[in-house]
Amino acid sequence: MTVGRVQGSLFRKYLLVFLLLVGGLLTLASLVDFYFSYQEAKRALVRVERVKAQAAAQRIDGFVKEIVHHVQATTRAIADDPAVAPPRSRDRAWRETLAAALAEQREIDFVRLLRSVPSIVEARYLDVAGKEQMRVSRIGLDAVASGRDYGQAAAFQAARSGTTYFGPIYFRNGAEPYMTLALPADESALEVIVAEVGLKAMWDVVARIRVGRVGFAYIVDGEGRLIAHPDQGEVRRGRDVTDMAQFRAAQAAARAASDADAEPLVAHGLGGGEVLAAYAAIPTPGWFVLIEQPLSEAFAPLQATIVRSGAILALGLLASVFASVLLARSMVAPIRALRTGAERIGAGDLSHRIDVRTGDELEALGAEFNRTAAQLEESYRDLENRVAARTGELSRSVAELRALAQVSQAVGSSLDLETVLATIISHAVRLSGGDAGTIYVFDPAGEVFVPRANIGLSDALVAKLRESRIGPGDTVVGACTAQQRPV
Repeated sequence: MTVGRVQGSLFRKYLLVFLLLVGGLLTLASLVDFYFSYQEAKRALVRVERVKAQAAAQRIDGFVKEIVHHVQATTRAIADDPAVAPPRSRDRAWRETLAAALAEQREIDFVRLLRSVPSIVEARYLDVAGKEQMRVSRIGLDAVASGRDYGQAAAFQAARSGTTYFGPIYFRNGAEPYMTLALPADESALEVIVAEVGLKAMWDVVARIRVGRVGFAYIVDGEGRLIAHPDQGEVRRGRDVTDMAQFRAAQAAARAASDADAEPLVAHGLGGGEVLAAYAAIPTPGWFVLIEQPLSEAFAPLQATIVRSGAILALGLLASVFASVLLARSMVAPIRALRTGAERIGAGDLSHRIDVRTGDELEALGAEFNRTAAQLEESYRDLENRVAARTGELSRSVAELRALAQVSQAVGSSLDLETVLATIISHAVRLSGGDAGTIYVFDPAGEVFVPRANIGLSDALVAKLRESRIGPGDTVVGACTAQQRPV
């Protein structure tokens, strides 16, 4: 490998490391900043949309409640009149007779209702059989006891069950939207009052809601039918939104009766494309206000953040490349000196010393190479002595192995312990270069060491050793067994 290759390889490595380190950190920081900016912008936009949706829902709910209140006030005015209100114990036939007697009063109440509530264009009173007994209208002819049968109408059936009925949206003359409202005339729910309500005021509320340039609001009923939209043609086409995520989320929130801020919802919009959606319930009729804003418009302010993050990232990458080039160049010279010195030392020139003066780890590495070379040079000087010493040790090891083999042969060829011990002590004396030796056996009963085998000792000396009664802590024999090592 040439020096040029090493220099180029080192440059690429440092460049890659710094690009990964600095560029990676900058990229990560930019992504984190963009993520949190995105989430915060989404939450802020949803809060704005939700406030607008709630405000619209409150206005529309108040509009519907006011109409229901006026109609209910008309029924109470009849039922609570002390001159005509019978005790609760009166039977059904008596109430039917009373209903006919109150026709004139009811007509006056209906006229007053239409005058006080411009949104109500027609009011009808239905008897217990669903026959029309009174009709007051601002768009048609009034009628008394017309007998028109509404007994099977959904409005009559719902009101007879004691609930307030809000009918589907329909159009008169293909222009303004209307809704049928029906509620029981009194607590017995025998008679029913039906009102036709114009919803232009509700549509005006929806048409005035704007989120950004193209964001808009619309209203759907509890079944997912579109009932109000800035473009009336969408309502006339009978759009159904039951499969839209924002409608399902609104239904779930209504069932949970939760007023907590909803999580930002990105869904497929009514007009197509991805939108940021918010919703609010209209409690009285069970409708929902939905607001949508295209994501492209909602997140347009984030483009500046993206551009800023990209610029910072590009500058950081350029700075890291520049720093990598400078660092690689500053490190090439001392590394080349280290490499050359290492090659000379490796080739056997142990007197060579590396001269690197960088004041950092490279200088310390050069000094370490120099110390290693000095140690190697000293090692070569006494290498022959060490070889000779190792040769002597090897000879002794061979002798020991031979003695061990002979002892093993004696143990294998004889069952006489005395013979085996005599063989062991003779080889031990010879290997240790001694003149005599003894094998002691510990006597547990007397807690003394007793000579068992010996070589090179006279009988008198052996007898004297037997009489000496060496204990576990006495003489070198006791010390050897206590320390379990040669002494």
